[in-house]
Amino acid sequence: MWPLKESAHLRIPLQEVRLATQNFNVKHLIDSGGYGHVYKGQVLHHRQLIDVDIKRFDRMFGLEEKKFLTEISMLSSLKHLNNIVSIVGFCAEAYEKIIVTEVEVNGSLNDNLKNLNLTWLQRLHICIGVARALTYIHCDTSHGYYVIHRDVKSSNVMLDGKWDAKLSGFGLSIKVPATRRHDLVFDEPVGTMGYVDPVYVKTGIVTPKTDVYSFGVVLFEVLSGRRAYAKDGAGRYLASVATSHYEEGKLDEIIDPHIRNQMHPQSFKIFSDTAYDCLKKDREQRPDMEKVAKRLENAWELQWKHENPAKLQPPAFGTSPNHVKQPLMDDENEGTSSNRLKIIPYMSSLEELAHLRIPLQEIISATQNFAVNRRIVDQGGFGYVYKGKLSRHGQLIDVDIKRLNQMFGQGKKEFWTEIALLSSLKHTNVVSIVGFCDEANEKIIVTKLEVNGSLENNLTNPNLTWLQRLHICIGAARASTYIHCDTSRGYDVIHRDVKSSKVLLDENWDAKVSGFGLSVKVPATRRHDLVIDHPAGTIGYADPSSRGDEHML
Repeated sequence: MWPLKESAHLRIPLQEVRLATQNFNVKHLIDSGGYGHVYKGQVLHHRQLIDVDIKRFDRMFGLEEKKFLTEISMLSSLKHLNNIVSIVGFCAEAYEKIIVTEVEVNGSLNDNLKNLNLTWLQRLHICIGVARALTYIHCDTSHGYYVIHRDVKSSNVMLDGKWDAKLSGFGLSIKVPATRRHDLVFDEPVGTMGYVDPVYVKTGIVTPKTDVYSFGVVLFEVLSGRRAYAKDGAGRYLASVATSHYEEGKLDEIIDPHIRNQMHPQSFKIFSDTAYDCLKKDREQRPDMEKVAKRLENAWELQWKHENPAKLQPPAFGTSPNHVKQPLMDDENEGTSSNRLKIIPYMSSLEELAHLRIPLQEIISATQNFAVNRRIVDQGGFGYVYKGKLSRHGQLIDVDIKRLNQMFGQGKKEFWTEIALLSSLKHTNVVSIVGFCDEANEKIIVTKLEVNGSLENNLTNPNLTWLQRLHICIGAARASTYIHCDTSRGYDVIHRDVKSSKVLLDENWDAKVSGFGLSVKVPATRRHDLVIDHPAGTIGYADPSSRGDEHML
């Protein structure tokens, strides 16, 4: 059993929950399901009063304590930048089992299936967000396991104020050791009728393709505006109805004309083909979630270009369709207030970095075409890291090859930010850049290999002495002092993602700070001004005061 004491910092007293809901008053009730009830309320979190959803489990619904603990465990350990709901805390007092999460103001996808104001572009945006969340839980093995959700459905997709999707409902999820990815996993079938994979029900074998099937049902819900569990006149669930209509070329019969009239033909085809493929009876014929996400991104881009014919380039995906705008680059930060500090550009031109370019073919050779056996265990909010050897200045050197995967939440801005900073920051305790590649839609950063891995991977290393740990911490502190205080370059740097996985260790156990993708530059002359920027970082490490969008130098 997973111990609650590991998340003691997330405990919320029952009295606070009762006050937030006026003792679970029905006027605060917003939803009910196969677990109990959800209430709206406000709680004090990091000294701020925030709106929250309060999920109160009811034993009458048959939910065991294990599922309550599972959901807390998942929400407190899964760290995806955009597409997984954020836990605020939990309560386990006086027989109550309660989970508190940040409120998502637009409710669930299930609540919005028939929302005529929800455009086709927005629906695509939502689906891509869910696909990215599922890709993350299926593929990110940095914590030693991957996750199968087992209850993917539209009511477990929450929508924030920008219509970004937040996957929730992890009470039925299971963790599978990363070392057993290709083994059969047997478990008692669970899920929701209309969404659950028939192969899983029949065999008891669960795989990530179980979630793929359920997501395919959600895609057809989005396409048709119909709920998965609503049967037709022949007693069939939506999955069967949609499959037969697709095979007969009659999908238009079940699609809301209001939505259909907005669709670019090729965008519609990619989307419907993908949804159908997810429902294939043979699991091996179903695409994995990473491929699903890429297909949906193609559909979104085609739709965007259809709706914006005068514009040459669509915004980087992740920008809400409600606010279609290129993400702010460093020389584009807005604000006229006297306390808003314009962040300075990272580079004047790409020509300045031309000497760092590495041909893609060299990287493919170094990684054996990104072979799984070349992957380093380390992986984060960017994609995978591979090990390899590259020839530089007449020498063959060992390198880390970080291959950006936009499924994991980062994008073009973070890529160029990291390259610009690594090429300009020169300190014994900052990781050394070897080069980069931006060919054929690849975004790759190559750095010198640090043979002892990350500090995070060595926290439980019994051979790492107290003196060595002090040495490592001093190195990281010196790197931070350098980026904050060295005015010889005319600017200071705020890292914004300091954590143990970003501290790499060389053969002498010297610390090398890495991971500058979220960093910002600030003119040295404005050292004591407030810097206003969107909060960034990793839960558990991020400064709570950054929730107010203020980073003090």
